Amino acid sequence: MYEMLVTLRQSTYADIALIVLNDSPKPKRRSLVSRVLGAWDSLFFVAYWKLDAKLFAVTPDACEPRNATALLHDVPVMRVRPECTKYSDRLADADIERIATYHLDVFVRLGFRILRGRILTVAKYGVWSYHHGDNQVNRGGPPGFWEVLEGHAVTGSILQVLTEDLDNGVVLYRSFSATDPVSVKRNRNNCYWKSLSFLPRKLKELHAIGGAEFTGRVSSSNHPQLYGHGCT
Repeated sequence: MYEMLVTLRQSTYADIALIVLNDSPKPKRRSLVSRVLGAWDSLFFVAYWKLDAKLFAVTPDACEPRNATALLHDVPVMRVRPECTKYSDRLADADIERIATYHLDVFVRLGFRILRGRILTVAKYGVWSYHHGDNQVNRGGPPGFWEVLEGHAVTGSILQVLTEDLDNGVVLYRSFSATDPVSVKRNRNNCYWKSLSFLPRKLKELHAIGGAEFTGRVSSSNHPQLYGHGCT
């Protein structure tokens, strides 16, 4: 994500006008016993992930934390505490109104869970979000995991505009890469680096051709998929 932010900051086609930080308190950690009893499948994944990371180190590591404070030092920051359900976040109307005063073209989801409600329409061209996985094949996480486990030849990634229908986002860009046959760590890392350019590329296109042409192209490219699912 850091390298993507650098690209946007250095560009002539995009300006980071606002940072909206999720200021929700971290959930209380359950006891070890309750976590073990409630998530045997999670234990398997954690054990696998630690072994994978140890055996197959990646360089550069797309998940290595980077401090973006200096890079974004002059960007306004708004802290919000969304209403949280089991899987989704919904921002308060007061926060939506504050965000609306910035007249954003695009709102990029990076630090929230599934977003619901008015936030989806607060920006002119919606909320853009990455999905690391082919939504035509599998919709659940973890990213890059099932493709390795099930032996898929390729791993997909998409950039989409979120809608209230979680499984029916509007696809802006879709790409595929060869699946690493043995390592989820390497597969995920490759997927993350490959998708780094999606957001800058589509923002540059939006800036170059204008909103009407851009939305027309997006609608046209999504038309076969939408009608293929019975939409009229």
